[in-house]
Amino acid sequence: MQITADQPAQRAPASPTHDRTKKQAIDNFLADLSPWDILYLRGRIRDATIVLSGLQDLPPELICLILSYLSVKDFRSCRLVCKAWATAWAQDSVLARACRNFFPGLLETYPTTPGRQLFSMAVNKRKKWQRPFSKYTWMRWNQGVSGIFRESTPPPQLGPVPVDSWYPSLYAKEKLAWQPRLDRVVVDDLQTRERHRFLPPGGAMAGIQFRLVCISDQLLVMREANQPNRKIFIANLNTKEWKTISLPGPFATAHTEGKTVGIGTSTGQIVAFTWGGKTTQLDLTRVQTCPPGSERLFGGVANVLPHPTQDNAVFGVWACSRKISSFKQISFVVVKFEDGQPVWWATEDIPNPRRHANKDCNQESYLGLSFACRKSDNCGSFALGIYRSQNQVQTLPSICYRCLPATRVGDWGAVSFNVLTQTFKHYEYRSSRPDLLWIGSPQPHLTTGRELLFVDAHLWNEDLLLAASTIDGNMRIDLHLQTIHAVGSGFSGEPRWAPIRLRDPVHAARTRIFQDDDFVVVPTIGGVVMFEPSDSPSEGRPVDNFVDALETHQPLDRWKSETVILIKDDPTSEIPSARVTLLQLASNQ
Repeated sequence: MQITADQPAQRAPASPTHDRTKKQAIDNFLADLSPWDILYLRGRIRDATIVLSGLQDLPPELICLILSYLSVKDFRSCRLVCKAWATAWAQDSVLARACRNFFPGLLETYPTTPGRQLFSMAVNKRKKWQRPFSKYTWMRWNQGVSGIFRESTPPPQLGPVPVDSWYPSLYAKEKLAWQPRLDRVVVDDLQTRERHRFLPPGGAMAGIQFRLVCISDQLLVMREANQPNRKIFIANLNTKEWKTISLPGPFATAHTEGKTVGIGTSTGQIVAFTWGGKTTQLDLTRVQTCPPGSERLFGGVANVLPHPTQDNAVFGVWACSRKISSFKQISFVVVKFEDGQPVWWATEDIPNPRRHANKDCNQESYLGLSFACRKSDNCGSFALGIYRSQNQVQTLPSICYRCLPATRVGDWGAVSFNVLTQTFKHYEYRSSRPDLLWIGSPQPHLTTGRELLFVDAHLWNEDLLLAASTIDGNMRIDLHLQTIHAVGSGFSGEPRWAPIRLRDPVHAARTRIFQDDDFVVVPTIGGVVMFEPSDSPSEGRPVDNFVDALETHQPLDRWKSETVILIKDDPTSEIPSARVTLLQLASNQ
């Protein structure tokens, strides 16, 4: 016999009077039974199985409400409790809500795909980077005939021509763009193995020189290499057409998505360009890019993020700080523009780890901050800020235990913004290498020893990829990589990356790393290293080889998007501040 209790959601709440009447009716019923009837009834009750309402009996709307309070790790654990719970959590509407909560922009990117399929796809992408090892491919820069990439119009050289690329390279959407010289760009597609070469209008003899800025699956964006730095060249990757636009101020930042480009100048203006459309300077007269009482960071320069599906929409992002008592709060201001006019505005703060510090603690605290605003997934997310909490110029980022908030569990953090859902997300990371030092300077890494000096960071699918360099007593420079999963993500384990032997300290300090769903890409002077997760390691290590050249090249450069910010003063300290020590370290010969 099985007795199933009524579901609470299917009946109205009983009043106290109703409960008393019901109990009285039961008592009257039992009073009319003979002893044999009572014995029979007791046996039936003893052998009965009482089944209460479970999670599977709740409507999907209530399960989605519970889901809003869970992390990815909690959600995946709930699906393993029992078969009934697995069925309840696997409903299409529940999985669609899970995608919306945990993977912003996924539903908007694939609106016709079922939630079950999307959730499985998102989890599998993250599981890929849990493999224990990595394999790498070293590819030498070659401007001649390539045995790897095919071209519709081969170059005049009969064979390979190894070269050095002293200028910043770019990688996005499986496309690797690099420059053998300042008057040309080579774009290699790592998936299709096709190569395209781009020369300025009029050919190399026109005397135009440019630097790579950004790349999408449709556009290649470059800036003029010389002053006044106000001219932008845009090439269509499919048709190889060129367009040129003039900026109202010197170039500072640019981002591209699809056929839209957003550009910020060093004097504060913003320009949006759409291929096949028009060039628009945004109206900033009614925009408050810095809250009252705040100080602009990075010179007040904005990062401009295009919208993946709206050609007329871009988002301007500014970083600022404001003093709260003896603390500094770092904030991001995000403004959406449509057809050049502001239509939406929001701010988001980085939690200050010393916001509730012990009053008797006089320890200085610093925040290393990256404001590159690079893409962090293929569903409309950008990493507004990647940051790290650290104290004075020591290799340990420890903060006074009496001051550290109980809610904070990591030394690294990131704030992302999704342009499709217009929502923010915070992530925390606990690194196994607390000896990494972020000096916040693009100066060459000239300190010797086994100190790890921060080089670059890239957020992708909520995983944080860090790059740091070391220099030994023989001036051998190695670049080390580390992948960290977000705290509470439920993912563990990361690939072991083979260290890369670099050429010189100047290159070590200015290296950029890239990641997408398929590769980790590390361009060097002599070539590019492409990593993939693997179940077995590759033999050896990548080494950047030398090529004899008589030319004198300009050094690698990029817009300074990293800094170290003092977020808590030490008013009683008589020793030089950590910032001064950091600058001394950066200029140490």
